[in-house]
Amino acid sequence: MAQLAKYVEIDFRYFAQQQSARADFSRKMTACDSKYLKQWDAERQEQEDSEKSANQLEHDWFASVNSLYDYADQHAGEIAVRDGKISISDETLRTTFDALLDRSKALHGKLESTVQEEVRLQQQANAKIAE
Repeated sequence: MAQLAKYVEIDFRYFAQQQSARADFSRKMTACDSKYLKQWDAERQEQEDSEKSANQLEHDWFASVNSLYDYADQHAGEIAVRDGKISISDETLRTTFDALLDRSKALHGKLESTVQEEVRLQQQANAKIAE
């Protein structure tokens, strides 16, 4: 978890720095060419929305992973790994663990899809610049 937290924090800081740089750009561009800024903002809106969605999904996913690991830690005596598979004899614990695991997997899947969409949008933006 410490390693994951380290890398997730890097992502979160990078996103915050991007948002700060964009806000600074908008302030400066408003002063010199607000018409261009409106056009630029309109062209980037889909990509901006995707980036914000990915950031929120990463926060949600990381929180779900933390919940899963906290739960496993709290019940370490009842949870074991045998032959590469998780073994939980108590059905109530198993149900809760599986629900936490499923939520984490679902959020990770959404995050991956959103990141793939971001890549597609960035490639489109790069192609427009190259024209």
